Amino acid sequence: MAARLQPKFYSPARLTVKNQPMKIEGKITYQELEGGFWGIIGTGGDKYVPIERLPEEVQVDGLAIHADVEPVQMLGTTMWGTHVKINSISAKG
Repeated sequence: MAARLQPKFYSPARLTVKNQPMKIEGKITYQELEGGFWGIIGTGGDKYVPIERLPEEVQVDGLAIHADVEPVQMLGTTMWGTHVKINSISAKG
């Protein structure tokens, strides 16, 4: 299996919180785009890109999760979904 690269991480000084914190439920997905990254597809189909590395215990493609996140406004290399700061994340069940 090819090595999976992690996206570059961004300084909090360059981030602007767009909205109030929110809760999401969905599934973890690994995307091969832009060198590869972990994302979340919400139960409604919305896509989220964590701005920080996901904890290893949730880096499982297809894992059902629930998370508390804050959408952020930033420039990034992944043109896939909404960038979010994850405040907490855990596997469902």
